[in-house]
Amino acid sequence: MKGAAFPLPGRKVLRFAVHYVLPLEGRVPRGLFLWPRMILRGSPSFPSRLHVERTLDDLEGASLWPSAGLKGQLAVVGLEGELLPSAAGSQLLHLLKGLLEEPLFPEAFLDVEKKRVLRDIKGLRDDKEAYLWYRLRERVARGEIWGLSLEAMAEEASRCTPEDLFTFHRRLLQDGRLFVGVAGEGAEAFLSSLQEILPPGSGDPWPPLRPLPPTVDPQEVDEALGGEEARLLMAYRAGVPWGSREGYVLRVIHHLLGSSPASRLFQVVREEKAWSYDVGSHLDRALSLLVLEAAVDEETLAHAQTAMADEVAALQEGAIDGKALTSALRLRREELRYEREEPSFLLDESLEAFLHGRTYRWEEEEEVLNTLELSELSGVAARLRLDTLYRLHPGGASP
Repeated sequence: MKGAAFPLPGRKVLRFAVHYVLPLEGRVPRGLFLWPRMILRGSPSFPSRLHVERTLDDLEGASLWPSAGLKGQLAVVGLEGELLPSAAGSQLLHLLKGLLEEPLFPEAFLDVEKKRVLRDIKGLRDDKEAYLWYRLRERVARGEIWGLSLEAMAEEASRCTPEDLFTFHRRLLQDGRLFVGVAGEGAEAFLSSLQEILPPGSGDPWPPLRPLPPTVDPQEVDEALGGEEARLLMAYRAGVPWGSREGYVLRVIHHLLGSSPASRLFQVVREEKAWSYDVGSHLDRALSLLVLEAAVDEETLAHAQTAMADEVAALQEGAIDGKALTSALRLRREELRYEREEPSFLLDESLEAFLHGRTYRWEEEEEVLNTLELSELSGVAARLRLDTLYRLHPGGASP
């Protein structure tokens, strides 16, 4: 993991880090600088860290950040990768993320030993971390991420304990997300320089690494990101609230999906604004993802969405309890299951574990995914939904 320390007037140094998963079993040698090509080819089996403490002036023109002028307020560019244990050990990167993800505050994480990370990486998510996610997502939805100052980041971080921050970043590492922090003026230049460093290799499914302007040319987006990757990304972000100030990436995704079932589902989620951290919204989103994966016809989809909304509303009004809603969701799952000729064993098993609050065995998931080819949309989509179900489980169930 590589990080940078930014001095703030009258404040302690705030560390802002880039999270990577590296294929290294031991410690990163002191003074070793790793290029992104090495980092993006990492393995989820051996998470290691690299911390380089520098000031904002030190980073100016540094070879570690080629062609990036790190000036002004801090912006965050999120590069999200789903670590897939496929036969070739490839890593599918979803790079059309723009400024959707949360800033990082790894004050405690930087001093954590690798052994502790490996031990705690399968830990449960707690309510405080969920609150941190919620706060940061709200800032993204309001568009504040575009001009989020270091002072504002420090203020947000001051409300969290070191353990909160460690738990937060542990989940980021487990989810296989890769984040790059750059200053506002240098964001485009930085991504352009990365594109030069990272030419797509043979068989590597890497979309072009370049930022999209606020006014997006749909044809340009179609060329930058294949339809399959767009749909996977949409599946992963199905529950993000919509608003007039929402990031342009969501509008791009909505365009790419067109009139597909996923687009109709997205409209329902947008209109109901059901995104919140309570049991109703968790089950609501779980069913949404299942409907999306099932690829059922329009009539069946509409029926499931209506039933889903009625059941969640009944829970919020106190007419039914969480157990009754769980039973209703299980029934809905069975109805959708029979609409598919070949139901996904992996998704069914993971959803069953999710409904009962059980921990799904990570080794079994890897064993199943190892039999899938990287190009198999169903297998990749199932993995995305597994991650989502674990992260949103109200009881904190995690692999």
